[in-house]
Formats: sequence, C-alpha cells, structure tokens
Amino acid sequence: MKKGIIINSIATTLLLSVFSTGIFAQGALTNSTAPSAIKTTAGEATDYVTIGSQLGYQVAKTDFGALAATFPTVFGWRVANSDGTPTAAANYTLYNSVGTGSLTADADATNNSGYFTENQISVYWPTVGTYKLYTTEKVRVTPFCAGTEENLDVNVLARPKVSGWNVTTSPSGCGLTGDILIPFKCDGSRTITVTYTVTYTPLTGTASTSNGTTTVALGATVYGASNQDGTITIPVTGGNFGTYSVQIDEVTDNVTTKSFASYTTASADRPTAPYVFYSLPTPTTSPIQHVTNL
Repeated sequence: MKKGIIINSIATTLLLSVFSTGIFAQGALTNSTAPSAIKTTAGEATDYVTIGSQLGYQVAKTDFGALAATFPTVFGWRVANSDGTPTAAANYTLYNSVGTGSLTADADATNNSGYFTENQISVYWPTVGTYKLYTTEKVRVTPFCAGTEENLDVNVLARPKVSGWNVTTSPSGCGLTGDILIPFKCDGSRTITVTYTVTYTPLTGTASTSNGTTTVALGATVYGASNQDGTITIPVTGGNFGTYSVQIDEVTDNVTTKSFASYTTASADRPTAPYVFYSLPTPTTSPIQHVTNL
C-alpha cells in the first residue's frame, strides 16, 4: 500500500510539473482551416473572418509522454464579446473539427462541466462583431489541474460589396476610342477583387460578351473599409459602335478567400442593374437638297 501511494505521488508530482508549463506547449489559439496564405498563425492577435463562415481553430495538446494515457486532457471552449462579457448564443455555434456535429462534452459533468474532448473545433460566425474565442486545457481526472486560459480575438466582418456606380458624367459619345473608365464605390478588406461581364451589342449584328477583373488595393492592414473608390476599364476600339453593358458578377476580398472554400456574391452585394454606355458614329452632315414645292 505504501509503495502504491509513493508511486502515485511521484506520478502526480511529475504531471503537475509538466502541466505547469503546459500552456506554452498548448500554444496560442490558431485558425487551422483557413485555405489562403493569410490564415492566422500562433500568436496572431486577431482572426478576421467573413459573416456566415465556419472556420476551424485548434490548440496543441500538452505532451505528457508516457503519462498521456493515464492523464488525458479536455478543453474548455467558449465564446464571449471582445471585452470578455458574455455574448448571445445566436452570435456563434461551436462544432467539431469537421464542422458537421456538436462538440463531445466530457463524461464527467461534475468535475469537467463546460469541457470537451476536442482540441480542434470549428466555429460558425453568423453575426458581424468582435469576439473572443477562449479555451483552457485541463486534466480530466484527479488531480484535475488546468492550464492558463488562452484567447484569440475574432473580428467578424460584413461581406465585401460594390455599393454602387460612381459615374458623374456619362462616357457615352460619338466615335469613342481607347479606355473608358467606369468608377464605382466598394467595401471590403485588404484587396477587393471585382469580376465583371461586358456585353457589346453592335448597331447591327449579334451581341458578344467578355469578362474581366479589377482590383482595389487597400493595404495589408486595412479591414472592413467602406466607400472606397474603384474603376473598371473598358477598352473600346474605334469603329465598334453600339451599346456597352457592364454587369458586376462577383466581389471578393482576402477575408472571403480565407473564410470560404467557395464564395458566391449575393445580389445585395453588387448593383443589380448594369452600367450602360453608348458609342455612336459621328453624324455626317449631307449637302442640302431642294425639295419639290408642296
């Protein structure tokens, strides 16, 4: 009996020694499923995501070596407002790492209430706002010791959009040639990319379409900017008279690229009506002719 107590005491002492520095092994919260090169890394202060996205987060488990099976750990995931106060349940949903089911609550509800078995989770963010995602790693059996709580700031941003055309003077005219500039206003983060379709309908004949993209570079640290200036450039070849219709198809930015494996621009995120301008032939005034007296 005494031998067993001594062995158990040694094991507990070793465990506490390891776990006292476990927060460093655990590391900072990391956004683990962002598909782009701007995904968050350990130690990054803020994770920027787009409303309606579901992203993954993880912490590394503390390495207990040979004691890992004897002393498994659990994780206390929770979400709060950016100031640490409780946030409404409608502002987030915690899911497992594959994003299709709930987290697995620890079976010991008495000692580990609010703790889950997963060290990697995903979170659905349906509401624009600033939040904190928290977790604490804890030994799920006696001695139930826990590390320091880690947190990651999460800024949920509105979808990028082109809010409207910004043309003050119509470019329509006679004998247009060269680049026609169509300005617009947009909202977004870092670099906004606008994809558009131009439909050209000649004075006679069949209409044709072409596609293009334009970017608005706001800067690597600019997030959630509004009312920014952008321009679509339409090259017009002299003699190509007719109607030019410019329709915006997609509006994305770095955060949507990070937040979604695939992203579709909603109709509310772009002008529903295309911008239309005309290139007309310059009128040729003919000689005056005498008309028979009436």
